[in-house]
Amino acid sequence: MKMLSQAGTGISGLTRPCVAIYRTQILPWSETFVRDQARALTRWRPVLIGERTVGQLPLDGMAVRALHDGPPTFFQRLIGMGARYVERPVPGMMKLARAVDPVPGTCPFRL
Repeated sequence: MKMLSQAGTGISGLTRPCVAIYRTQILPWSETFVRDQARALTRWRPVLIGERTVGQLPLDGMAVRALHDGPPTFFQRLIGMGARYVERPVPGMMKLARAVDPVPGTCPFRL
């Protein structure tokens, strides 16, 4: 499990309720809006969680949690496709999400 915890969370950041923002890949160039919306949250402490980091968008100062880093292996791709086919999370994703401890059922913004 890859865990990147960048600086800038501070004490006040830890007292705000956590919201987990899930993306399979964190974050490709085409998803600047996800990063910008997460950074704009003032009453929530956003944590980006996903299957892998792709290292395309700069995420300075943001909390990021991912199972893998870089492009998927053939085996990881196969497992991901199978999990999505049966509408289940990939192995390890629920453990990662629970470790982040987000407030259940939150949606601070809609896409």
